Amino acid sequence: MGEMVVVLRMSTIRHRICALLCVRLLVLVGLILVPFRPAKGYSVLSHEQIVDLAWADRIVPLLKQRFPNATEEEINQPHAYA
Repeated sequence: MGEMVVVLRMSTIRHRICALLCVRLLVLVGLILVPFRPAKGYSVLSHEQIVDLAWADRIVPLLKQRFPNATEEEINQPHAYA
């Protein structure tokens, strides 16, 4: 009787491990088969937002330090290219 309980427990454990591995495999296959869309546009927009946020506080003082005789127009011109 004791051996039968051990066999049933081992069978249940093996079944659970097999089921868990099957679920993981299905998730992995699903992720591989799902076509990923490129997010290049988002990276450009993120870059623009970071430059806009840092422009007045950090970039302009550096430009004025490097080019002390530059006019405001000359300081703001690189913002269009950043």
